Amino acid sequence: MTLNHKDKVIDKWRTENSADFGYFDTVENMLEIFWTEGGDFRKRFDTMDLTSVVEIACGKGRHAAQIVERCGNLVLVDTSRDAIDFARKRFRDKRNVRCHHSEDGESLAFIPTGSASAVFSYDAMVHFEPVTIYAYLRETCRVLKPGGRAFFHHSNYSKQPDQDFSLAPSWRNYMTSDLFRHFTHRAGLELLDHKVIAWDVPDSDALSLLTKPLL
Repeated sequence: MTLNHKDKVIDKWRTENSADFGYFDTVENMLEIFWTEGGDFRKRFDTMDLTSVVEIACGKGRHAAQIVERCGNLVLVDTSRDAIDFARKRFRDKRNVRCHHSEDGESLAFIPTGSASAVFSYDAMVHFEPVTIYAYLRETCRVLKPGGRAFFHHSNYSKQPDQDFSLAPSWRNYMTSDLFRHFTHRAGLELLDHKVIAWDVPDSDALSLLTKPLL
């Protein structure tokens, strides 16, 4: 069976036998860039209300482990069944954590409308197809409470839009700041802050802090 572009992304981490499943273990302790106080990630993350948090593409839960004690409720979502099973076991003693396997890799149907105060995703959306990002932005708008915020680490790799993502530097999928801004507004969200950063190559990544407008 020929996979579509979205499923090609998912398939890289789908099960423990997948091509790059070992990445979860490789980066388990690669946390400094994300959680150092005052850093580009942390200072934006700390503007969010952690009463009810959703993490998209949580993997085995390395980022969730940094915030689980600070959250009221924490919902973890991933398309990898084996990774989410690991996260479920990892947090089995945490009554504030729920783990969901995403079958379609683009919706949050199991999360009630208007129930989240914050949504975030680190080190994952950089690989997503643009149409997948737009789908998640629409779902983010649905699940957020008015005034709630979302913080996404996504690609800013603007070269070769027809290329397979796995051929790009660090597997960055096609995305631009202007396109992400367009998707944000079409999804019903507002862009509060946006910063382009380097990963392995200059300007390859971006950080976007969003909000759902008040009623």
